Amino acid sequence: MLITIIILVYMMIAMILLTKFIDNHIYFVYNQNMIKHIESGISGKGLGFHYLQWIKNLAINFQIKGIVFTKPDGSIKVVAEGEERDLMKFANKLERESNSREIENFYTKWAEPNKDLESFYVVTN
Repeated sequence: MLITIIILVYMMIAMILLTKFIDNHIYFVYNQNMIKHIESGISGKGLGFHYLQWIKNLAINFQIKGIVFTKPDGSIKVVAEGEERDLMKFANKLERESNSREIENFYTKWAEPNKDLESFYVVTN
């Protein structure tokens, strides 16, 4: 009888530990899969250094990592990674701001993350 009780107690402890492990693993995998990657292109007039800085500040506010730079043709490219919901807010804000400027073209393309970005940078020529 005593041995049966001891075995049951050990089995209960093992089940509790296993449940904790599975919960932590599921949480980790869930959060890992929520990181996404976008590339946006913006072309138009008045896209100078201050606009690049505005994009950087916006990204930092949304805890987005990435890079923004001016391409040789004068258009802007944004490469960004972060939580999917934060990237959606970031992309929507970029698009809304683009509507209030003299923007000729704006796009956002979603992709799988590289996860090699550490901060958000403005690259100037």
